[in-house]
Amino acid sequence: MKLALLVLFLLKLVLANEDELHILPFELPIFGINASTGNQVRCGKQNPGVKCLNGMCCSVYGWCGNTQEHCASGHCESQCCGWQADGRLCSTGECCSNDGKCGTTSKYCAPSNCQSQCETPPASHSSSSPLLVGLFIFLIVVALVFYRRFANSPMFSSLS
Repeated sequence: MKLALLVLFLLKLVLANEDELHILPFELPIFGINASTGNQVRCGKQNPGVKCLNGMCCSVYGWCGNTQEHCASGHCESQCCGWQADGRLCSTGECCSNDGKCGTTSKYCAPSNCQSQCETPPASHSSSSPLLVGLFIFLIVVALVFYRRFANSPMFSSLS
């Protein structure tokens, strides 16, 4: 929710200042993303704790990508594996694909696509908790609107 509000605020700010976009600091990374480099995510030692998306490698220069400059031996810092990365292993729960990238889908874990750590990951179970919380909040808002609108209605005055 906070991220959605932040995005809306930033969109409003940008649209209000369309003529002055040239002064925005696009060289500064925001949330690890640098607009001047095609929205590549920072990773590795340069941005500890950040993992690249499924199938992307983290280069020694701290950028996520899936090119040889990111994934080849001597270029990859993390999320690369197998013979392409001098025998490096993926994180627990990830499979090493034939092209030396770590991931969790059948593109990486299927026997025909996998070179090591090929255990098929367990099926993920999506949680319905956010949906239930949203539904609960919606029902409370509807009840409050209904109450404020009809509290003094003759139909409900006989109930009190």
